[in-house]
Amino acid sequence: MKETPPPILSSYLLREAEKFFPYPNKNRRTHGWIAFQKKGDDKIRELAEWRKTFTPLPNSDLFDAFAFLLDELYCRDVLKKIPEFVERTRRLSNLTLAGIPDRDSLAYLIESANCYIGGSTLAAVALARAAIEVSLRKSAAKVVGEKQAYAADLKEVIDEYCVRRGRLLSREAADRAHHVRRAANDALHHISTRPVDVLPVLEAARAVILELGRRAGPEARRSNSALQRARARVARSGR
Repeated sequence: MKETPPPILSSYLLREAEKFFPYPNKNRRTHGWIAFQKKGDDKIRELAEWRKTFTPLPNSDLFDAFAFLLDELYCRDVLKKIPEFVERTRRLSNLTLAGIPDRDSLAYLIESANCYIGGSTLAAVALARAAIEVSLRKSAAKVVGEKQAYAADLKEVIDEYCVRRGRLLSREAADRAHHVRRAANDALHHISTRPVDVLPVLEAARAVILELGRRAGPEARRSNSALQRARARVARSGR
């Protein structure tokens, strides 16, 4: 009896990939064959994880000679994850980065979104924090100077320089900034035992950066107007 094709391409390709080990050797997808293939993949995965520690293998040349097995492992692993990539991309559909004024922050947010789609939670949260930190410190530097703004702890930058002194953030936006900051701290220091939901962190980071941009605009215009008035007074006094 002919098998019914899977509903999506990634499932079809995974089913086809499970017939090979090592490629181009092919077999029927029996339970015994799949179990044998899984054991082989697990052994290759152990070696790949060892490589990620940057620790030299006892026989690195031998490992390089079997790089084609890594190719097979990554093909099957990525194909299994594609439906998750699709679902996370769909969750991002209502999040737009249009209007982000700072190019550095925008670059970090884009990379954060890419990491989120790919399932790299820790990297996504760390980059979201980097995105707000760039804008927060740049904004704080206009209030207290670059040296103080870049030397201070991020919590102080938010509460003292951007809220109390600079009035560059509302209390609601400050709470969002702290949410991003704490999420990154928890993820990087492995404090939280629960998986991090990256999407709210990304949304909070975007909202903070947008508010900084909106509030900096009127401030900049007032500063320019004051500077123009001062120059006019100097010009009149020199006549």
